[in-house]
Amino acid sequence: MDLNETDYAFASGTGFSTSVTNGTDSVTAFNAAVNIVNDSPLNAQDAALVSGLLGVSVSAGTLVDAFTLEGETPDAAFDINDDLIQGGVVEVVWASFDTALFSDTSFQALPPAIGSVDFAFFFVEEADSGVTLYDVAGSLAQVVPEPGASPLLVSTLVLLVLAHGLVRPRRA
Repeated sequence: MDLNETDYAFASGTGFSTSVTNGTDSVTAFNAAVNIVNDSPLNAQDAALVSGLLGVSVSAGTLVDAFTLEGETPDAAFDINDDLIQGGVVEVVWASFDTALFSDTSFQALPPAIGSVDFAFFFVEEADSGVTLYDVAGSLAQVVPEPGASPLLVSTLVLLVLAHGLVRPRRA
């Protein structure tokens, strides 16, 4: 984590979960967290990912502001590079090249409105013993999808997590 970002983690357990489904398969994750990024330069890997997902050329060093909502399964494990090696993660990212989106990394209870960001993505990944079993990314067309009308369904329980305000330090 760099100086331009802060992680906020929430108590796990009943009522603190994220669920994403395509209508057939679903992934449920716990240990909800919010990551706030302010005026942070994209590294080469993230710039390539954003370029590929947006279909445009974004260079390393491009500054972004971002709000990421993340959940992980109870068995999630990470290596020293913070890469998933066991379990699963779900992330939804709202980000903007307009660095006026956030003025600092203080806690924001809700993500920015979809019209205030340049892109909004979701990521779902599952791994077992360091082998990626399932990895998908896509873009959001609207902030709150209507059930059955969208392949992405972010559980409203996540909003309950944010409303509780039970913040604790997140893993390093």
